Amino acid sequence: MASCPDDSPRSIIVQMGLVFHLARAVAPAMEAHVAAAWPNEACGLLLGAVEGGCVRVLAAVPCANVASDPARKFEIDPAALIAAHRAAREGTGARVVGCFHSHPVGGAFPSARDVAAAAGDGAIWAIVAPACGAVRHLSTEQPSDWRIGWWQSSRNGFEHLSPREDAV
Repeated sequence: MASCPDDSPRSIIVQMGLVFHLARAVAPAMEAHVAAAWPNEACGLLLGAVEGGCVRVLAAVPCANVASDPARKFEIDPAALIAAHRAAREGTGARVVGCFHSHPVGGAFPSARDVAAAAGDGAIWAIVAPACGAVRHLSTEQPSDWRIGWWQSSRNGFEHLSPREDAV
């Protein structure tokens, strides 16, 4: 099994040979953006590093949802995506390792629209939804009311990633 350097963050997900480390600030950043965008879908980029079989997600960067119907779908602002790729290429930013978005009235799993849009490129997808899929107003003071599903885009659709605590 692959491993990451000892300075890696504390949460880890291991699935099918992939070691996935998640910095502690990532989930709260996503939850805050999702709460601020409510009742529309929120979206953003997951930035980090890939080293062999290890993916480290170091930051969740909120982006504007430029979809024509942001209450029902998401589209990450292309300018933000291009800027993130440019910063990584120039060495001034972390690599784009995936994206996140919310399902305001659904579950923390890929929708049919997500499956159709996925590139099958191994990118990490985080989907943030109300903890019980309930339609209700949630504020940033209630982060425990959010559930985050972690997925990896593959040629066969999405592979679910299951979190567990890092022993390091």
